[in-house]
Amino acid sequence: MEHKRSTAPYLVILVLCAVTACGSSAAADPVAAVAVSDAEGERVRLETADESFDAFFRARQHGDPRGGLILLHGQNGHADGLDAIRPLRLGLSEAGWDTLSLQLPSAYRNADRARWLARSPQIIARLTSAIDWLKGRDIATRAIVAQGASGASALQWMVTQDTQGVRALVMISTPLSADDEIDGLAALRQAKLPILDIYAERDIAAVLDTAPARRLAARDAKNTRFRQQAVAGATPGFRGLEAGLLADIRAWLSANTDTPGPNAKR
Repeated sequence: MEHKRSTAPYLVILVLCAVTACGSSAAADPVAAVAVSDAEGERVRLETADESFDAFFRARQHGDPRGGLILLHGQNGHADGLDAIRPLRLGLSEAGWDTLSLQLPSAYRNADRARWLARSPQIIARLTSAIDWLKGRDIATRAIVAQGASGASALQWMVTQDTQGVRALVMISTPLSADDEIDGLAALRQAKLPILDIYAERDIAAVLDTAPARRLAARDAKNTRFRQQAVAGATPGFRGLEAGLLADIRAWLSANTDTPGPNAKR
């Protein structure tokens, strides 16, 4: 188990946050106005047993195929949000990953963590649908990247259900608490797969204050493949440091997931 602060230099590639695209009510479609060019992937429509939803798919652009990677945005974001999600879904596809970023159930702007976690059953249903969709394209899902409170939902799914070949989880700025509707710390004590817990050095209090508890929970699980990392100088959303965040996550995924090879199933 590692606890490391990132000190690598970062390039400034994005400085704006698309908060206006998040919608002001649960009825709003935060991706309705988002256009995706062919160079940035394709917008697809997926279905669960109860609803349909949007996602952005981008096939790997370079390198040997690493498999599918699903991204889950946080409670006030969306599937192509500039704060981490978009840079990662595009950047990781340049490193051999087939990325699929899901639009999660809409919430009121500035929804708190409790309201978002109450949507966890819908989030998990969409995650399962996404895995099936990738499988239909002969792509095995090997990693999940989850932002904010969505990390708790992904973590709970990983320890309570068949992970269908998923080999690693990246949690970005994810607070975990025994007092939440989802006891993320209890889930972390059961987790055995590689987990990267990465957050901003100057993140929100809920993330910073629970960092020691997250580290201790992973230690209780004897999960030697848990790594906690603070991105030096970063603030919530990683504005201006998106390239560094991408580099850190890309390197960790490379070290903690298998490379199937050029002739293997994607």
